[in-house]
Amino acid sequence: ALQRADALMSDTLRDIRLAREWGFDPSKPAANVVGNGGIDLEEILNVTQGVALLDPPQVINPRGFRSGSVRNDTFFQAIPLVLQKRPDVRFICPWMAGQREALQWVDKLDIENNVTLLPMLSQQELWREFARSMVSVSVSVHDGTPNSLLEAMAVGCLPVCGNIESIREWITHEENGLLVDPDDPIALANAVLSGIEDEGLRRYAAARNREVIRSRAEVSSVRAQVAGFYSNVIGSRQV
Repeated sequence: ALQRADALMSDTLRDIRLAREWGFDPSKPAANVVGNGGIDLEEILNVTQGVALLDPPQVINPRGFRSGSVRNDTFFQAIPLVLQKRPDVRFICPWMAGQREALQWVDKLDIENNVTLLPMLSQQELWREFARSMVSVSVSVHDGTPNSLLEAMAVGCLPVCGNIESIREWITHEENGLLVDPDDPIALANAVLSGIEDEGLRRYAAARNREVIRSRAEVSSVRAQVAGFYSNVIGSRQV
């Protein structure tokens, strides 16, 4: 497929690199743009205006269950370790209400008093939950550029993510987020605790991430990049 393709669009530089290793002609057009069409930063800021962080602290896992990629086992096993030091922390999990695996982890670890499994949220409801949360957790073993990561960054919620190549394209450890081994609940728990307790990191990361979103993922610039890409593809085919 890569050898036959006339052009390639990917939401990560990693995939463009791999595509070229697997036979995509480097002379053909390729573009790295976010896959959701861009972040409407103005709309997000309008929706979350006036929404404050919760006290006691709230941590959000926005990923739901995705077979083979998101390590929710690591996430749930980290929760009791966080609660040993901060028994007041609340964890919310959209798209997990009624999920058998989530219910089993909550029951097995006896964490039902600190975990809320939520149904699917609207986009605006999710943004408001990001704004109420100090930390957003997304631990994957492989991934593209998650929409939820970009939205958390836009809102100012500190990302704690798996330390994988695609996420490192957006997050620099201890600068605008925290990166952990996706297999290590202890490392994840320590990162969540650091995110909650280090207000300076959260403030710096929030400001930095908003600029990252504005420069790399804002909807108007993404649309211009996509339009330019297709114009280039069409022009190259006509030649």
